[in-house]
Amino acid sequence: MFMGVKNRLTKSIVMHFGVPRIKRMIANQKSILDIPGALESTDRSPTRFEIPLEAAKMIRERDDFDMRHTFPMRRMFSIMKNINLSVDSMADNPPAPLDTISADQLEELRNYTASVGVGAMGFTKLPRDLIFRGFGVVFDNAIVLAMEMDGDLIRKAPSQETMNMV
Repeated sequence: MFMGVKNRLTKSIVMHFGVPRIKRMIANQKSILDIPGALESTDRSPTRFEIPLEAAKMIRERDDFDMRHTFPMRRMFSIMKNINLSVDSMADNPPAPLDTISADQLEELRNYTASVGVGAMGFTKLPRDLIFRGFGVVFDNAIVLAMEMDGDLIRKAPSQETMNMV
């Protein structure tokens, strides 16, 4: 099937610039393991499915792939960029961070999360079996947020509307 000039150009840009950038971002995320005291995954941990790399593979291998469907990849780049900003900012963390929260701070957090549509909030220790294999985390305390998703949009998946909601 003939692929237009715009599709070929976009495909070339994704392969030459996007894939190396994705790989650098993943390597940066894995660098958390280099931080003293980082919690590591276990042999029972899941393997992370690298959606951006799989999407790039599909773009590379399929001539029928319409490049306008790469819009979700732009969102994934944004998410990965924010993850990497978090990793990069870890050097700025205090040497002895707080491990408790005051009642006032907790109430402020609950009010904020409710104001942005979070339906439930909880706290737990992160089991090491849930850390993706080959990755690490610095803290084992986790805040869990739950938000109801629109059932009509879920039933449309996979669609751009569903991706926007997610």
